[in-house]
Amino acid sequence: MPSPHRACFSGRPVRLRSRVCQAIAILGCCTAAVSAFGQAPALSYVSPAGGQRGTTADVTLNGANLAGATALWTDLPIAATFPPDIPNNGKDAAKIVARVVIPPDAPVGVGGIRVITPKGISNLRLFAIDDLPSVMEIEPNSALAQAQKLELPCVVSGVMEAESWDYYRFSVQAGQQLTMEVLAQRLGSKFDPQIRLLDA
Repeated sequence: MPSPHRACFSGRPVRLRSRVCQAIAILGCCTAAVSAFGQAPALSYVSPAGGQRGTTADVTLNGANLAGATALWTDLPIAATFPPDIPNNGKDAAKIVARVVIPPDAPVGVGGIRVITPKGISNLRLFAIDDLPSVMEIEPNSALAQAQKLELPCVVSGVMEAESWDYYRFSVQAGQQLTMEVLAQRLGSKFDPQIRLLDA
């Protein structure tokens, strides 16, 4: 590739300096814009990814550049704050905890949330409002002997590693009908679950 410096030197040196200064100024502006964009917040996942209406939940937002978050944007009818009573909350770039208040009359459904910081607004992640009690997954539960006991009906909020198992146990009566459902891809996850029902 021919050098612009060499091509311009055969012409007018004064204009060369002017063009070089303009190019440096434009390049500096582009670099500053890219640098600022690189510091924008990013969300990788939310835990728990939902909550029961009429309750308050501490939701951990995981990602990058989350320190100094000022607000949580959402199209859901919820109120969210970043509680200062949680140690170092708002100072960790990789995660921040939002205290989410879900009104009793909030409609059941899925909506979006984004984190706002002085550097920008994050990508969108999904959050579900349910009418069932919410239970957090308790590790370890990756073996049958470690199965987490559940009281039905409920929603279990958890995180799974690739190609792993989570076990849960519950009591049912003969003839009792149950509905089991996993919200994963509908909440933006790539997780493709399988459910197996075992008789203890």
